[in-house]
Amino acid sequence: MAGALIYNPAMATEQIYRWEYDIKVPSAKLWRFVADTERTNQLAGIFDVQYTYIPSPTGGSEVRARAKKRGMTFEWIERPAEWVEPEFLVHTRDYSKGPLTRMIVRLELQEGANPEHTKLIQTIRVWPRNALMAMVLKFAVGVESRKGFAKVYAMAEEWAKTEDFGTLAKPTHGLSDDEQREIRKRIASISDKVNRPDDLKRLGDHLLTGSDREVATIAPYELADRWKTDRTDMLRICLHGANRGLFDMRYSILCPMCRRSKSSFEALRDVTTKGHCDACNANFGVDFDRCVEVYFTPEPIGIGAKTPTYCHAAPMNTPHRIGVWSFAPGETRTVSVPVAAGKYQLASPKSKGAVYIDIVASGQTAANVRLSVDGIAGAPQHMKAGTLTFNVKNDVPENAVLMLVRTEWADNAVTAADLTAMEEFRGLFSGEVVAPGAEFSITNMVFLFTDLVGSTAMYERIGDAPAFALVRDHFDVMRDIYVHHKGALVKTIGDAVMAVFRRSSDAVEAAFEMHENIRNVKDKRTGEPLALRIGLHRGPCIAMEANNVLDYFGTTVNVAARVQAKADGLQTAVSDAILQDSGVADIVRACNARSTRISANLKGIADAFPITLLER
Repeated sequence: MAGALIYNPAMATEQIYRWEYDIKVPSAKLWRFVADTERTNQLAGIFDVQYTYIPSPTGGSEVRARAKKRGMTFEWIERPAEWVEPEFLVHTRDYSKGPLTRMIVRLELQEGANPEHTKLIQTIRVWPRNALMAMVLKFAVGVESRKGFAKVYAMAEEWAKTEDFGTLAKPTHGLSDDEQREIRKRIASISDKVNRPDDLKRLGDHLLTGSDREVATIAPYELADRWKTDRTDMLRICLHGANRGLFDMRYSILCPMCRRSKSSFEALRDVTTKGHCDACNANFGVDFDRCVEVYFTPEPIGIGAKTPTYCHAAPMNTPHRIGVWSFAPGETRTVSVPVAAGKYQLASPKSKGAVYIDIVASGQTAANVRLSVDGIAGAPQHMKAGTLTFNVKNDVPENAVLMLVRTEWADNAVTAADLTAMEEFRGLFSGEVVAPGAEFSITNMVFLFTDLVGSTAMYERIGDAPAFALVRDHFDVMRDIYVHHKGALVKTIGDAVMAVFRRSSDAVEAAFEMHENIRNVKDKRTGEPLALRIGLHRGPCIAMEANNVLDYFGTTVNVAARVQAKADGLQTAVSDAILQDSGVADIVRACNARSTRISANLKGIADAFPITLLER
């Protein structure tokens, strides 16, 4: 029966294969290579797999898999993988079809012969279905698999130079030399908008020489980090490439539990506010600064064929999970994991809720943890950085998985919040807005509001046409500044500007520069310069469509506008949320800005609101 556990040690003779490798790569880095079993299995020549997720009424899903090789069908249940970063990983499969009934693969990383070396031990245990299949497996595992994995592990040292899997396999795009030259020429032409010829050349090389898997998805920030270049410029290159038909832009919905892509959309208006993960058997709300990731594909130029799946349970598919263990019903076992300082979460699909743990400089290093259907008990709020030990008892009446998870998300993805706060995106893709009525939360966005001092009197004094010309000139000055500081215009309201930024430091620098440069816009009759009052605040908000543009709403937006109203001419009023954010204090000091603290009553805010008035 499909899905049934048919492994019976009394009916099979176990075969054990064990190979050791001394690899000149430190264990922490080598982990990122060997734990990416999605890629290493492909490079080793292991067959691709089709997975089906069967939801469990008690949480999580059972993973069933199917594959074919040399006319033989394999079907199995994929048991939850176990691992501790960067020490070991274990995959277990129980087969209902194929030449074996069970397979357990274990990779273990130990100290190598030299400080910069790692000893990698690979153990494969298989239980043949019968005597004939035992002979087949001796060749398939003992010869073919050993040869394939030995070839892969020999690549580790070369991979470690760049951590780029794309250099380890040949492309299969089949483009002629003339077609490749034309693609390079079109990519290089983006230099008229983004003057980064070296980055454009690297991108062309990457697309035309990298393996299909590595070039099928272009992640701008990841490439920028790998090539040690500017993230924003790489994103700009991709945006202009998409605008010129070289790339397609996609919006991927990520599950907040496993943080893997669950669906992909070609247009922002098609992105849904609710998502579902088959693997986690979970529904979730979609927010803009975590769950919607933006990437590009080179499909329009005939590159990046979709590649099959080789291992859904690769630890590097879910790198935020640093320790994963599976426990049988009633089992008690002690597990340990090395943990650096930071915020973590203990979670189990079979237990309600999760437990948050702050890993700090002092505290206990061991805890007794109990899993039950009602939750996880016994974990302290604080533990000491280093090797942690958990004595785990599983009181769930079925197999249960316990995971130790980093709560912080990686910052190397372009999120929808990042993209929509970028002026170039709004200019090139002005039609890209969310569906009418759809609301997406954003955890943090920085808002800048400006107001032109004395504008009403100016219109009366010099007339509508000359006054409007000055307002238009002031908008041009402002645009150059917020674009330079990685911001975007949301809208103008009369002579006022509402702009957004992702970082407070960028917004503060932009505000100071606006005050400085607006002095160059003068009334031609009197020579009197224009002056601004500016307000800054940051926090959560809602992104939605309004008047065919992407706009933002919520308390944070309202407070930002009211903070701006407390500034006088030439002043920037900032909330404590801005002033205390990373890098802002250094900018204020470097600019020798004078600061005045006030406490203001803001409409809609019950308590007095502290504001700092900055003036250079």
